[in-house]
Amino acid sequence: MTAKEHNLALFDEVGFQLTQCFANWPEGTWDEKLNEHAFSGREMIAHLLECYEAFLAGSRGEKHEWGTYSAPTDNPAELLALLVSKRAEARAVIEATDSDEVLGLSGSYILLHDAYHVGQLATLRLHLGGWDPYSIYAGH
Repeated sequence: MTAKEHNLALFDEVGFQLTQCFANWPEGTWDEKLNEHAFSGREMIAHLLECYEAFLAGSRGEKHEWGTYSAPTDNPAELLALLVSKRAEARAVIEATDSDEVLGLSGSYILLHDAYHVGQLATLRLHLGGWDPYSIYAGH
């Protein structure tokens, strides 16, 4: 398995986990937080979108100014659709690259970062109730 193939496999795995964390989100709880310092589900999507934008900018050799991203909507369904779209755009960049630097950026801005936030989302979902934490594992 090449580094790119491994990267793409991990990209898909953590993408599945994110999908499961956001699946069937309880109505009316998109702004719930575990504490005042944590992200809500809605804020988490916007944050992840900024990370994908930072990856895409970096893949083009550009520098992203952190904190400048503003999601075009606050509607959870629209945010989730945008999340899926931006992840697909990022995946296409990874598939097309021959650059170790771009693979490294995807590891930092997407793979490790998404996995970190899967943990936060899983904890929030458990707090909100009615969610199977084992659903993040394919084949469960």
